[in-house]
Amino acid sequence: MLWKPGDVIVERGVFFGSVFIARPMRVVAHAGDVLATSLTVGTEYYGLSATSREAVIDEFARGEVTWGMKTWDTHNVLILAREGDPYSVQAFWNEEGRFVGWYINLQDELRWTDIGYDTRDHALDLILGEDLASFIWKDEDELASLIELGVFTADEGTQFRRDGEAVLELMHRGASWWAPWRDRAPDDWGLAPELPHGWDVT
Repeated sequence: MLWKPGDVIVERGVFFGSVFIARPMRVVAHAGDVLATSLTVGTEYYGLSATSREAVIDEFARGEVTWGMKTWDTHNVLILAREGDPYSVQAFWNEEGRFVGWYINLQDELRWTDIGYDTRDHALDLILGEDLASFIWKDEDELASLIELGVFTADEGTQFRRDGEAVLELMHRGASWWAPWRDRAPDDWGLAPELPHGWDVT
């Protein structure tokens, strides 16, 4: 699958055969093995709602979370994904255009669809320093809770950690393939795209 700059595609997070999140994004580039897409402030997307970020796991376990349309309301994001990688790299710029950091989203390898790609978020993530010299693991407790709930297995949790450690190994040996994209933010993030018809069909 090869997308052209300007194409609108949909990144969907699919769990148990259902769409848990769907975000329309605009293709910045798709050359070689890297798909670069932009997620613009103001984008309307489909996702999960809870009373707070901290309460989401407990409310999910009790069946109290809801799904519906939401608005991406802070930071423009460049999302870099490669076929075969169990992660994507997210580069964040604030509304003033200043680069603010890197985020490693651990996830299933991309599965191409007619409207973009599907994946499955692994809960565990990494925040990397702007200079790619430091890092913080994120949402370790959330992953542990999801393993207890049976969403993931213990073996999957171990593999997710290994996947993150592989990213850190790239960073530590100066092989961060995503680093040049810090200087390739879109000059104009453009209008927020909309979810196309049929985005919820799996």
